[in-house]
Amino acid sequence: MVKLLIRFGASVVINKDSSLCLPAAGRFGMTIVSRKHLLERDKQYGKFIINSYFRLSLNKPKTMDFIEISKYVIPAAIVFFTVWVIIHKYFTNIEKMRKVDQMIENTKIITPLRLQAYERVILFLERISPESLVMRVNQPGMTVRQFQSELLSSIRAEYEHNLSQQLYITNEGWEMVKNARGITIQLINTAGDQVQPDAPAVNLSSKILDLIMAAEKIPSGAAIEFLKKEVQTLF
Repeated sequence: MVKLLIRFGASVVINKDSSLCLPAAGRFGMTIVSRKHLLERDKQYGKFIINSYFRLSLNKPKTMDFIEISKYVIPAAIVFFTVWVIIHKYFTNIEKMRKVDQMIENTKIITPLRLQAYERVILFLERISPESLVMRVNQPGMTVRQFQSELLSSIRAEYEHNLSQQLYITNEGWEMVKNARGITIQLINTAGDQVQPDAPAVNLSSKILDLIMAAEKIPSGAAIEFLKKEVQTLF
């Protein structure tokens, strides 16, 4: 006989006739059990273990499933959000740097043009100032009517020649230029109304200078001061 150890922790004796001797219900003695009976019992016990496992799996709380899923979903979401923030900041910084570089390049091109525009507009204001006009336009033998017409034509031609410069100076600066031109034209017309049309041109020149002396400030002078302050902001 060979003595075997089975899962139940009991000693089993196998006889030569293939019968089994198991401990009896009492303290002493043996009970004869066939191998077939033991195999049937093991089969039933296996079915019980499998059914119990599936029954426990089906009755497993849903909260446990949610917790298990959360263990994978939450870390993945955190990693995805972190990567997205880093990538977003990276491309945002790249775009800002590109705009800064573009502004620098534009400044290198536009700044000289703006400076040239301010120079030409200030030169225009100097040329249409009453003192400059009187000295430049006056010719011997001209009458007041002819002299007045030449003064207005000179202002008009100078203004039309510099119209394109308004693209490079501020709106406020260009408004000052237009106001200076308008006030100068008004001053010339006012002086022309106070002298005889057929009188010598020197009479109109004297009247224009008298009106300038009576005025608090030369029209073109105020515009020039304003434009000079604007030019300082370019540096």
